[in-house]
Amino acid sequence: MANEEFMQHIAAMEPAKHLMVGESLAFPLVGPRLDMLRDLCKQLSVGKLAYVAVKTETQIEVHRLPDGTDTKLYYKYLPVAPNDENSNENECEVKLTSFFKKYVESVFEHIPKHGNVSTEMKASNAIPYSYIQRSMVAQACFRNAKEGATNRIKTTLDDLVQKGVILEVNEKTASVVYSTSAKLYTIMTKEL
Repeated sequence: MANEEFMQHIAAMEPAKHLMVGESLAFPLVGPRLDMLRDLCKQLSVGKLAYVAVKTETQIEVHRLPDGTDTKLYYKYLPVAPNDENSNENECEVKLTSFFKKYVESVFEHIPKHGNVSTEMKASNAIPYSYIQRSMVAQACFRNAKEGATNRIKTTLDDLVQKGVILEVNEKTASVVYSTSAKLYTIMTKEL
């Protein structure tokens, strides 16, 4: 049960409230979730207090930083372990696949006008790259990618093409069938 898991994390973080600047609290890699610990660190970082959760090769550590430290900057310049980068790429694929599934299941009237989606595109599950990019660029897995959000989106789209989740529509088909020169992808519903 998710609520029970969250309450266990709250209890496990209780000793962190008593950490002095420069001290840390260690957790095993198996069990605690880094994302929950980071959310709880954010909650503890009230006023000038600053807490962060960091994953190392052997454990997860909660650190008490000097008062007034900007935790967002701390995380921004935190080196990314290779495994974390892979999980971030997987997270991006999950986000994009979920976005495609919602697109397929939605009705045309619920698609924002900025999506530049025609009724013909929607009927055949074709989606413009520009709509994908605008919708995904703010997602954390893309926004925080070292290579930049746009490059991560393009790489993830290429990966999904290779996996058969989407197909890139060639320029001639886009022009003739959809009357557009925009880059399009067709969502393969069986793969969602």
